[in-house]
Amino acid sequence: MKLHKRMAFFTLAVLMLFAQVGVSATSSSADVEALQQQNETLQNELEQAQSEIEANQAEVDDLQTEIDDMRSELINIMMDIADTEQEIADKQAEIDEMDAQIAFTESRIASAQADYEAALEKRNEQYETMVAHIQYMYESSNESYLSILLESGDFSELLNRAEYIDSLYSYDNQILTEYEETMDEISELQAELEEERESLVSQEETLEGERSLLESQQAELENQQAYLNTITASLQTKVDNYEELIADAQSRASSYKSQIASNTTKISEIEAAAAAAAQQTTSASTSSNSTSSNSTSSGSTSSGSTSSGSSTSTTYTASGGSATGVAIANYALQFVGNPYVWGGTSLTNGCDCSGFVMAVYAAYGYSLPHSSYSLRSVGTEVSVSEAQAGDIVCYSGHVAIYIGNGQIVHAKNSNTGIVTDSIYYSSSGVITVRRVV
Repeated sequence: MKLHKRMAFFTLAVLMLFAQVGVSATSSSADVEALQQQNETLQNELEQAQSEIEANQAEVDDLQTEIDDMRSELINIMMDIADTEQEIADKQAEIDEMDAQIAFTESRIASAQADYEAALEKRNEQYETMVAHIQYMYESSNESYLSILLESGDFSELLNRAEYIDSLYSYDNQILTEYEETMDEISELQAELEEERESLVSQEETLEGERSLLESQQAELENQQAYLNTITASLQTKVDNYEELIADAQSRASSYKSQIASNTTKISEIEAAAAAAAQQTTSASTSSNSTSSNSTSSGSTSSGSTSSGSSTSTTYTASGGSATGVAIANYALQFVGNPYVWGGTSLTNGCDCSGFVMAVYAAYGYSLPHSSYSLRSVGTEVSVSEAQAGDIVCYSGHVAIYIGNGQIVHAKNSNTGIVTDSIYYSSSGVITVRRVV
């Protein structure tokens, strides 16, 4: 009787445990589904943020190319301005030298003019004296002129006086001739100096024109420089704006990745708790069956020995490796039993082997190719003996995710869907193991 009571209480406890597990399983399933939906939303937002980053980075690259081109043009313009400034300085030096030559020539012209005027004045005085002397000599009466000659004491004195008179005329003519020659020389020098001055002035005017042209070219170059500086500054402002957008998108992407990782970890924890609860329930059920069997055997000796038991499917939990790798492997395990669809990427509605790997890693913010061949090149290679949870195991035309203890999870084929297997399930052998995290 006491045994039956114990059995009744034990059975009641088991039923209550099943009820609690059922409620817990339902709650866990709802939480997992909510987190998965949130992850899908976050993944979409992450992809959108990454698209924004790529688009904005492309704009930045294009703008930077324009800025680089304009800066190169600015450098050329600055070099042209420097060359022009040097040419202007050279022209100004020539003009200054020409001014000095003109000033020197003008001073020589002024000096020659003064000499000419002095010689002219002296010539006029000499001319007037000679005219007066001639007038006196020739306008005097013949008697007086003859008396002067005849007053000489002898013939020798007469000759001397005649020679004296002649020498007076000769001297006057010589002086006048010399002054006239001097005046001619001064006049010629004046003409030469004036011609030289006019030539210098003409050259200076040419230099002034060339300098004015250079100054005009310099002003135009400076205008181009100012314009390019304005455009460059405008482009740089755009670059800064795009870089702010990129930084914002990167910040959001990082936040999305962190939230996805956090949600995935929570999903793994919920599933691990659910698996533990299911294991506890299985153990309790087994214990109950064993107790019931023992009780029946003890109370019914005439019926003989009766055996009963239950078979359960193997439940795997990832182990061995980095925290992220274990989380990825546990996340992949929750989709065991879902269908295989060639070319698919949906973890719930169907995916193929590479689509399965791609979608699992995408939940953690990693972008992998949808190709079993391309997946052989991602990450870094490790040996099969060094494989850790989360590593990608590559076969001939197939890929899987390692979960530890020599086991993999993969979208095997359309007959089995997503299942777990030994890492050596394929007779073709493992080609390579790739570690991404």
